[in-house]
Amino acid sequence: MFPMRRLAAAALLALLLPLPVSAQIAGTPRPGYTADRCRWLVPWGMEFLQPKKLPAKEVAGKNARGCLSQNDASYASDGCPAKFCSYREIGPLPSQDDSVKLQLPKP
Repeated sequence: MFPMRRLAAAALLALLLPLPVSAQIAGTPRPGYTADRCRWLVPWGMEFLQPKKLPAKEVAGKNARGCLSQNDASYASDGCPAKFCSYREIGPLPSQDDSVKLQLPKP
């Protein structure tokens, strides 16, 4: 592995490691509903971390793809975020062998 690739892999791994407890979303979710009629998953003052509502037709695909981070959520059928993902639910990153190869047209 080249030094730059190794450095990039180490940086990516550091991003995927679990956050210390003090950095995770803590506290009781605020009562009530968001403007798009979803229940809050975050406490007061952390509204910027609330996952966005998805169109209902995108929910099945999003849930099938799984979680990318602890700030990601699983969604209810109405498109509202149901709960934050736990560290155990974060899926593996695709390997380079699984990546899509770009095929350019022949000149």
